Amino acid sequence: ANYINVGYFGNHDDKLNRFQLILIDRSDTGSGNFDIEFNYEKILWETGDASGGVNGFGGVPASVGWSNGTGEPGTSFELTGSLASGSFLDNGPRGLSRGSLNTTTRGRFLFRARNGFVSPGLAITSACPMPQATLGTPYTQRLSAVGAVSNARWSLLPDPGVDLPGLALAGDGRFTGTPSRPGTYSFTLSLTAATEDGDQTVTRRCSLSVAPPVVSVAAQFCPLPRGTVGADYSATLRAQGGTGGYAWSIANPGNALPPGLTLSPDGTVAGVPSAAGNYPFNLLVASTAGDNAQPATRPCSVTIDPAPLSTTITGASCPLPTATLGVPYTQVLAVAGGLAPYRWSVGNALPLGLSLAPEGRIAGTPAAVGAYPITLQVTDATGQGASQECWVVVDPPAIRISSACPLPPASTGVGYETRLAAEGGTGPYTWSAIGGLPPGLTLAPDGRLAGTPAVAGPYLFRLRAENSGGAPVAAPCSLAVAPSALGISSCPLRDGALDQAFEQTLTAVGGVEPYSWWASGNLPPGLTISAAGRAAGMPRQ
Repeated sequence: ANYINVGYFGNHDDKLNRFQLILIDRSDTGSGNFDIEFNYEKILWETGDASGGVNGFGGVPASVGWSNGTGEPGTSFELTGSLASGSFLDNGPRGLSRGSLNTTTRGRFLFRARNGFVSPGLAITSACPMPQATLGTPYTQRLSAVGAVSNARWSLLPDPGVDLPGLALAGDGRFTGTPSRPGTYSFTLSLTAATEDGDQTVTRRCSLSVAPPVVSVAAQFCPLPRGTVGADYSATLRAQGGTGGYAWSIANPGNALPPGLTLSPDGTVAGVPSAAGNYPFNLLVASTAGDNAQPATRPCSVTIDPAPLSTTITGASCPLPTATLGVPYTQVLAVAGGLAPYRWSVGNALPLGLSLAPEGRIAGTPAAVGAYPITLQVTDATGQGASQECWVVVDPPAIRISSACPLPPASTGVGYETRLAAEGGTGPYTWSAIGGLPPGLTLAPDGRLAGTPAVAGPYLFRLRAENSGGAPVAAPCSLAVAPSALGISSCPLRDGALDQAFEQTLTAVGGVEPYSWWASGNLPPGLTISAAGRAAGMPRQ
């Protein structure tokens, strides 16, 4: 098909193109084979008006090649420069009338259809620029081409003053090595191969970028293995990327490792965790090889499980400390491991008068002597349980309080003193009171109860004595404080002055407060006494 002096759409003839398409039977090479031959003599325009061109230029320029219309891989081909403004014009950088493909004839472009496929001829089809390489990371890329029949031989020509550190191109097209320096390297690829027209050589400009390595935390190490409170822990982190060693740290100190664990620069997390929970943190790892590697951060976490609940109750040995009949008793239990809060209970009955609170406090006043076997039981917040066989002994007191109870009565406002006595064991005895003594009275360790009672009433309390050997005794006791005789302590009143304001608060002793005041007889005119005991006014005579 000849296209002689063809104008451009629509109906312009100021610029004319001349080209030709020939289909050539090549059944000599195989049934159904043929060649596609384009011949270009003159190309002065590239675009019609309908494609956005102006005067035959710009817009969407023409493309050169072939296609079977399916759009599937390998069913089409376009020459380099297609759809690029000015590229294929006679005065363009890739002028069709000056170029050639698979032939030495200027202006001729030859494509071979063989065995149902159309080949553009010998051509390098590898992507350029080549896929990026990473410093210190092995790199492999196999170059590709079409149109070679046999004996393909590859070579590479670096640009002047440029080398490819650590990389090389083998004759079979394998581009391999381990890059040793970052940067962008330009070069020319060359392929010589046998074709239907004999040995041919094609070249292609290409480049390869070698990027600094990117450090990363190996995924299988986050989250870290679980740990247990009180148990030795050790885990070693691993990184990849970079060309040498690594330095590890926690990226955000606000998100810390569990208490008791530390991260060393070499990536070892070790220690003895002291608190259960899930601990999130951010790891930071950087290369120490001076290779400009990009450091990495990665969210990570570690879960610390509670220690197994101990089967041995701590905070008390078994048997529990001996109790004494009538003497208040307290013992606080504790347990190792598990997760607080704990809840306590007891199997079998405690001695009469004692009880166990859920938080683990045995308290009360034993009311019967004897040896009592018990089973201490505890569960933690996760439901783990532990128990221990134990017992508590209640002994009769080795000493006794010989002072008579109730104690001698007292009166408010009147000094009081009595000395307590005990017998048994070896003195001296140390005394204390459990409960409320009358306000104003104190009990000294030597047994002297003294002071001035301030408030009348009956008072119940328990006296406790302990001999030099530590043997205790306790007994209930009481003391009655009677009100003393009522009297007025603020007479006579202070002097007043005629026609001048007067005020005085009256006071009394004895009796039982509150007091109610009134006056009998005649007060000076202008003065009054309130029920609360306030004398006030302005004397008029």
